Amino acid sequence: MEENLKLILKNQYKSLKELLELLEKQHEYLCYKKTFDLDKVVGDIEKKSKELARYEMERRNLTKEKSILAFIKESKDDELQKAYNDCLKLLDDIRLQKDTNELIIRQGISLTTSVLTILNPDKSPKTYGPQGRK
Repeated sequence: MEENLKLILKNQYKSLKELLELLEKQHEYLCYKKTFDLDKVVGDIEKKSKELARYEMERRNLTKEKSILAFIKESKDDELQKAYNDCLKLLDDIRLQKDTNELIIRQGISLTTSVLTILNPDKSPKTYGPQGRK
């Protein structure tokens, strides 16, 4: 059972590494405004996420009711612990890259909204109420 879990964790690590590379590609495309390439990489990210979900389901079926952390502590297998820690570190890197990409997207949307507001200003009359506000 431990060997199966090691294999699943190694496969998960490999998929996580590929997902991180895809997110870094997405970051590059966002920075250089490569819209069509960005569309392609989004599909690849979704496929990789589904693959990771499949590995996660295999892992959960293997450990049943136990959490993976409890299972690893009980097994006292250093290689299993290392594989789990490597996956956790990679997940932190992925989370950071994802947050960075989302921030760049939000900044782009904010800039676009500001430019559109400048180009098409509000045409309603500027009136003030009794408190001196609009």
